[in-house]
Amino acid sequence: MNLKLSLGETYKNIRDFLEYRILDKDYRGIHALQHNRLTTLKINGIIDSFMEMNIDYIELPKGDEYIEKKNKGFKLFDYPDYEKFVKLVSERNSQGTANSIKKNILVDLSRLNIIDRLDKNFKRIDPFVKGGTTYFCISDEIKNYISKDKLLSEFVSNKIKLLFDDLIKCIFDILMEVNKLYLNEFMLFVTWNGKKYNNKILSSEDILNLIKEYRTMSLGQKNFINFEIKNYANPKNEWQKNLKKNSKKDYSNWKNESQEIFKALKEFSLFHLNENADEISLKTFKDKNGKIFKFTRSIQAKKEYFKKHNVIKELTFELDHIIPFSLITDYESYMRIDNWQNMIYIDANTHSKKTKQGNKYMFLEKEDNKNLKMSSYDDDKLLLENSKNMLVNDELLEKIVAYNKFLRETYNF
Repeated sequence: MNLKLSLGETYKNIRDFLEYRILDKDYRGIHALQHNRLTTLKINGIIDSFMEMNIDYIELPKGDEYIEKKNKGFKLFDYPDYEKFVKLVSERNSQGTANSIKKNILVDLSRLNIIDRLDKNFKRIDPFVKGGTTYFCISDEIKNYISKDKLLSEFVSNKIKLLFDDLIKCIFDILMEVNKLYLNEFMLFVTWNGKKYNNKILSSEDILNLIKEYRTMSLGQKNFINFEIKNYANPKNEWQKNLKKNSKKDYSNWKNESQEIFKALKEFSLFHLNENADEISLKTFKDKNGKIFKFTRSIQAKKEYFKKHNVIKELTFELDHIIPFSLITDYESYMRIDNWQNMIYIDANTHSKKTKQGNKYMFLEKEDNKNLKMSSYDDDKLLLENSKNMLVNDELLEKIVAYNKFLRETYNF
């Protein structure tokens, strides 16, 4: 069933975009985490629960927990290690059923590289691949971190930041122009960041233009459009009755997921979330002399990259931060991380792979005199070939690699 919003030609861009988005099978947009209420404190509780058991791995049940009415599903007592783990997590975090831990929380922890999901042969499963999990264990990276007595909460916080990196850059760019971003705008427009519309990847500039047009609408028009969308995306509608659950449109689920992501933004040093959790703005900071300042928009770093590298902009390439933008904590780190020497111009496929893997590729080295190699903490590698999936001035490779080393050592990345 098609959606036709009651907006005339004055708001054609808004109308066409929202109709396209809501009809798309992935209409909810960003899915950073399955369970966005996870905090560093709760994640620490989950790690402590596993470590307390003093075992190498835990077997996971298949399917859903037993339901008497349906007379099917796993019975928790048949999996004593997992039963004990669920009990410990519930005691520490006051939340988590056998089903929610297995289907939501462990999926998120795998994407954060805090646990490893293993197949029946104990081989590690890609965190972003669904299914096939028989066991799980604490990742080697976490074990190494714990053995070095480093602050685990800082590690977990950085992992969450990396997963949100592209979203953080988009919101930052928007707030440079409009001062405040509202939850409803975030839900309708920002959660489509990095996804396709009109045969191109939607950029922060595209989203900003949609928001500006949306703000010219009256409150009554906005309320009516949201009513129409909500009415259309009601899973109880007759036309949705015979659809599979993952094919149904559900406005409430979409809104709830957007709210949880929006609330999670308060964990980032750059942003201030108001008391009602429906409005976000950039924080103010103090310099070493106590002077208060706000971030000001600067595209100098991007301009400088293209000038220094003598590169012409390409439609299928994206300028990306090597040390991710989301790790900025103050003005000094902003100036160092949002720097042309910490940028690389890569094609859309490479950028997509980098983003999908949680922006873990932060270690840069030369492959040869023309190409670079990005690697991660788990020794996964990404080859960047000049004039293929990367556009750089090969005479500046040494400089970029040296700057990457400087940032990693300065901020202990």
